[in-house]
Amino acid sequence: MSQFTENVCISPLPKKGLWVTTAPLIWYLCMKTQKESIIVPKGFVFDSASVPSIFGMFIQKCEPSTISGACVHDYLYTTKDKRGRKFADDLFYEQLVACNTSKVKSFFMWL
Repeated sequence: MSQFTENVCISPLPKKGLWVTTAPLIWYLCMKTQKESIIVPKGFVFDSASVPSIFGMFIQKCEPSTISGACVHDYLYTTKDKRGRKFADDLFYEQLVACNTSKVKSFFMWL
């Protein structure tokens, strides 16, 4: 099973809706072996989860259970990770569920 090793450390930026990591964020793709990981560096700026507008009033963009996954997702998109957008999107869903976001809510955020 994959998981984060610790909580994301972030700080809001003056521009509304933007956040910056204040420490590296590590996601192990396999926690048991810890061989492959995604490391979001300190200082990475991201906008949290982009929720389809129709769900905006039901889903908050920045919640403890969603912010770490949103950070990694934005990082993979921004750096144009070689595994592609589908990998980033699917990983986002996996991270949401791993962080105790309901599967229904995770699905709507994944859309």
